[in-house]
Amino acid sequence: MINKKRLSVVAMMLSGILLFSGCNLFDKGPEKSPEEIVKEAMLKSYDVKSGDYSITFDAELTNVAVAEDVGFKTLAFDGQVSGVYDVRDLASPKMSVVMQLQGKRDEAEKDEKLNAELRFLGDKAYMILNEITDLEGNLPMVFVEPFKNQWYSIPVPQDVIDTALSGYKDEASLSEEEKKLKELYKNMMLFSDLKYEGSDEIYDADSYKYSGKLDREALKQYLVEVSKVSGAGLTPADTADMDKFFEKMTLDVELWISKSDIMLRKMSAKANIKDLEGMDIVLEVGYGLPTLGGDVK
Repeated sequence: MINKKRLSVVAMMLSGILLFSGCNLFDKGPEKSPEEIVKEAMLKSYDVKSGDYSITFDAELTNVAVAEDVGFKTLAFDGQVSGVYDVRDLASPKMSVVMQLQGKRDEAEKDEKLNAELRFLGDKAYMILNEITDLEGNLPMVFVEPFKNQWYSIPVPQDVIDTALSGYKDEASLSEEEKKLKELYKNMMLFSDLKYEGSDEIYDADSYKYSGKLDREALKQYLVEVSKVSGAGLTPADTADMDKFFEKMTLDVELWISKSDIMLRKMSAKANIKDLEGMDIVLEVGYGLPTLGGDVK
């Protein structure tokens, strides 16, 4: 005989689980495939010409088989790079980069730190060094202190500016090489095994969440084609080195894409690289776009 009291308790528990999991059990996702949604979001990145960004990273290098002494057994560092950008007026682009980095090797007593800011306005770059430590006594602070907490400016060569802004130019303004590179970008898909993971809220935007892996062969082919277009070319030795690197690396990704406009809002990646020239490397990177479009400060 069915115990109605026990059955009601089970029903309440199941309801609670569904409620607190966001009912993702019944969330089948968008009609388009994961590949179509991710592709659309990546292509739309060309349309975003102002906003802010945040990049975080956490890395650990372990010396497992390096023949020569590199000065450490383990090296760990993390940090954040953030700022704003505005390339709506290509004649007067604006961008800021705030860097906060820290790291430590082996059992060092303290973290080494770097805190600096860059601002790009038109054809000039401005830099200020807010904080830097002595790198375990290897950096003579007597030479560094006079440069701290002061702004310095340097000119930025026009060809560097043109290269950095080529992706934001109107089609009519692109050179033949830039058109080919843009076409390569439009046709590439660097992720495989993409899966819909449900809904999530990122920067107040209701978003689709996807997981996947880096398609190493697709990335290799993309780099080969880019080198052909740019005229750099890759030698057989270069491609052999690339194959060797990709064989040692795996990279898992998660992507958050806003539902209302199909825009990439956040991406996280974790890479594992085994025995690269005697080094094991674990790297986690996060990339976020809190705001898209509008005026920036």
